[in-house]
Amino acid sequence: MGNTLLTKHGHVIIPKNTLLYRGNTSIEINECMFFALIPTIASAFGSDVQVWKVISNIQVIFLIDYIDHQSNSFSSIPLLYNYIFPEEENRSYNDLDIKQNLERRNKFVRNLNHKHKLFGWLSSVENNSHLEICLFNESFISNNTQLIELTNTQNEKYYIDTLKKIKIFPNEIFFSKSHQTIRMNSYYDCDDKTKWRKYRKYINYCIKSESKSERDIKWNKMYWSNLRTKFKI
Repeated sequence: MGNTLLTKHGHVIIPKNTLLYRGNTSIEINECMFFALIPTIASAFGSDVQVWKVISNIQVIFLIDYIDHQSNSFSSIPLLYNYIFPEEENRSYNDLDIKQNLERRNKFVRNLNHKHKLFGWLSSVENNSHLEICLFNESFISNNTQLIELTNTQNEKYYIDTLKKIKIFPNEIFFSKSHQTIRMNSYYDCDDKTKWRKYRKYINYCIKSESKSERDIKWNKMYWSNLRTKFKI
């Protein structure tokens, strides 16, 4: 790949025609834009859900440190930020300290883009099980994505499991740390095959108990999709 940050952290391929979602009233393309992988998560950030389509394959950096037994995905953005800016006095910034502070975030994004030739990352939404993609560089976003619809409804044609479509290649540390963290919960203190079987049973129970129709099942399967189900761990 030729990029030391991608080699160290892992990478993600977002294939052409992948759908991404934004909860935002503005359709202006900015130098840094966040996208959810399902419409309901986007709607939590704004009443208008924008549906975007990737019009060419995009590669971004994988910024998840590890996942726990509840499938929460813990961002490695603070770790990378501290690595890139070791001179900063405050070494305790968390994920939101970096993403929600415009000066801090813009400095971070511009460094990744200009110095390391990166055009985005995949990380978590506030360290929970849902993921988000951040793309940067206005010209890159304009040339590689397209706004296709603005909707206030959960249109069934957008019931797409984007997480299943994208290709994720974490480093081995992510897997070893995730396995170790999951086993710390007594319920999952078992071999990997049994651990996955227990979790799959739990997910299937949640989907079934929360669904009253085939439509609900389809939606809840997408909602419960996460990195544990992606990698079967």
